[in-house]
Amino acid sequence: MIRKFLRLNNISEKAIFTIASIDLKKDEAGLLAFAAKHNVPVKFYTAAELQQAKGDFTPSPFVKSIAGVDNVCERSAVLASGGCLKLRKTAHDGVTLAVAEEPLIIDF
Repeated sequence: MIRKFLRLNNISEKAIFTIASIDLKKDEAGLLAFAAKHNVPVKFYTAAELQQAKGDFTPSPFVKSIAGVDNVCERSAVLASGGCLKLRKTAHDGVTLAVAEEPLIIDF
């Protein structure tokens, strides 16, 4: 699912610098296996930390009832990148993804 998502959005797997989610998923085998396979760090945030993310996020009453915050994937992507949301959440077969990009700073 992740490869298909990346391919459809013209994103290289090499462009993944961090995977982020809520701390409730800190033991999720698939997420940890993907991170290990691609040698990228994983960051986990509490619901309170995710709630502090700045931006316009796609709310989900279901996610809020489970996680205590109305959106996990978009908020965690923004927090982990320190940038802005590039691709809103996409869900398939129980996996939800969003992409944020780090700010580009050019210094001469």
